Amino acid sequence: PGVTKVSFSENGLFSGTESRSTMAVEGFTARSPEDSLNRSDKVGPDYFSTLGIPLLAGREIGPQDSPVGPNVAVINEAFARFYFQGKDPLGRHISDVDGKNPMTIVGVVGTAKENTLREPAARRLYTPYLQSRTDDDPPGELHYEVRTLASAGMVETEIRQTLRKVDGSLRDPAIQWSQTLIEEDLEQERLI
Repeated sequence: PGVTKVSFSENGLFSGTESRSTMAVEGFTARSPEDSLNRSDKVGPDYFSTLGIPLLAGREIGPQDSPVGPNVAVINEAFARFYFQGKDPLGRHISDVDGKNPMTIVGVVGTAKENTLREPAARRLYTPYLQSRTDDDPPGELHYEVRTLASAGMVETEIRQTLRKVDGSLRDPAIQWSQTLIEEDLEQERLI
């Protein structure tokens, strides 16, 4: 009760983990190795609407972006500005620097700070988590993002009880609220 949206990601918000990808972008010639290096995350359906990150063009990652669907990616506005310089990125292609794993850009979202508030928001590439999984590559740790209208305490209790009902052998989840994560990221500044 009270939960309005749920999604998941490989890295999670302000979790201290961050992925980087070296990419080749259609129509762009890198001048330095840093030009090809971007932050990245593998995310679940409705990730952006769950977090409140605005969709600027195209669509967000959805349930159709499965292992049997075409490889797609969503980029943030900083990525689009750097690589496409005002041109429409939708339908353009990106891949690993060796040309493997080509993906079609299907969406552009606002640039958001997801790992630390201290640094400028980075160019970021989002790919469907479900497209990166195979039967011989089981999921590792996942971070779930939950948007709720209910009180934090009530939702936390409901999540824990529901997980126990579904599978009592699951370990108790570590639940952290976005406001707490932001406060922890700014702890040094608050102390000063």
